[in-house]
Parts: sequence; structure tokens; C-alpha cells
Amino acid sequence: MIGFELMGTTYGNPSLISLAGLDNIDAGSISELYISYNTNLSSCEIQSICDYLAAPNGTVSIHDNAPGCNSPEEVVEACTVSVDEMSLPENFTIFPNPANDQLTIQISLEKPEQVRVTVLNVAGQQMAMVTDDRPKAGVYQAEIDISNWTAGVYLCRIQIGNETVTKKIIKL
Repeated sequence: MIGFELMGTTYGNPSLISLAGLDNIDAGSISELYISYNTNLSSCEIQSICDYLAAPNGTVSIHDNAPGCNSPEEVVEACTVSVDEMSLPENFTIFPNPANDQLTIQISLEKPEQVRVTVLNVAGQQMAMVTDDRPKAGVYQAEIDISNWTAGVYLCRIQIGNETVTKKIIKL
């Protein structure tokens, strides 16, 4: 069987290299997820799959694909990897990730610079924003209550002065 059904199945298609184009599927419409025997499929971390894996409501079977899409753990790891990993400063942490109730962002600042933390849902809607125009040098910390949010993947955008970093976070 080849394709992607409401059940969430891709099976035995050696030509399949990506699930791009399926990211607009509502994760809530997936009742079971099977991605198997697609020998060239290495990228499964599309939004709908990431959202479903954050809170699956049925069977998940991901195996015998190319590395990167060979197990649910590999896909979840790819879902949580930073969007802009290359520019992520070493003095920057978001924890816990995945999170249930509270998200903490810590940044070590060498000098006072404007800090803006914005969290967006997958539709691009702003869920939270914290701004500090003149934080002191040292460790800056922002805490965001996410307890009432729907389980899924969100984007946390941190702007420090003129630099911006975006990281995926998962709400359990």
C-alpha cells in the first residue's frame, strides 16, 4: 500500500523521500500512524506527525525506513531539534522540553540587551510573549505557563538584541 491515509500510513514506497506536503493534515484526524518500508524516506518530522507523536491517541509504528525516520524516537528527536541550530548560543537553554506545565528559558547575557521571547503555535498565532528592554548582565530567566495549551509542537523565538533564534518545543 502506498500513500497517506486518514489513519496515517505510508508503506513500501522506495520513491518516497519526504512527507512534505502532508504537514497541513490535522494531527487530531490521525488515529493510527504507520510509516514503514520506505527505504529512501529519511525526513518524517513534518508538523502533523510531530504533533501526533507529542500526544498519540493510537498505534505508532515507524520502522524500516532510511535513518532519521526509522523509529518513533528518531522522529521525535528530529521534531525537537532547533529550527536554527547553527546560531544557537551556548549560553541559552529551554527546559524542560518536552514540558507539561511550565517552560523556562535561561540566557546568559554579557551586557544588557533587549530580550524578547515569543511562543507561536503551528498556525503562527502568538501564544505568549515576554519582553525585557534592559535586563542586567548575567543570567536572564523567563518562565511561561503552558498548562492550558493543547499538546503539540510550538515555536519559541528568542530575540537578543539583533539576533534571533527559533527552537521547537513540545507541550505534552
